Amino acid sequence: MALRDISEHKLKQDRLRAMSMSDEMTGLHNRRGFLMLAEQHARVAQREGVSFAVVFLDVNGLKTINDTLGHDAGDQSIRSAAKVLRATLRDSDILSHLGGDEFVVLLVNTDPATHDAIAARLRQGLIAHNAGEVPAQHLSLSIGISFFDPGRPLPIAELMVEADRLMYAEKRERRRVSV
Repeated sequence: MALRDISEHKLKQDRLRAMSMSDEMTGLHNRRGFLMLAEQHARVAQREGVSFAVVFLDVNGLKTINDTLGHDAGDQSIRSAAKVLRATLRDSDILSHLGGDEFVVLLVNTDPATHDAIAARLRQGLIAHNAGEVPAQHLSLSIGISFFDPGRPLPIAELMVEADRLMYAEKRERRRVSV
């Protein structure tokens, strides 16, 4: 009886831990889950001398979607972005919904030479998604990519800040071009 009680308690603890690391809306990791896994991966990458990418993504126009179509449509846009990331990226990559309109991804064993290919793959995933969606649910993402260099390692937090900065630069350029 005591063994069963301990087993049930352990299962409950495991479920609570999993819930504390995942985002309910998307099923992706949340910030806590991402940071824990990314820090662990960074230690392994440093030890093995391999690089990886940190990709920051932002759903474009989420405020407008929420204001004009309602929050359910905004939530659907966030779920759609998660779906595109899952379909486009590898199972080994660490996908996370940070909250609001922001996502961050760690692409394992990825070097700076693949920057354009990463952006192109994500854009192709968006094109494929949008081809099947009604116009009101058209999805657009801004993307920023930074890279971990095992020769000059930066903490995950700094890589995230750099990827976020690059993503906002792309967002500003997109607005400038559309005007």
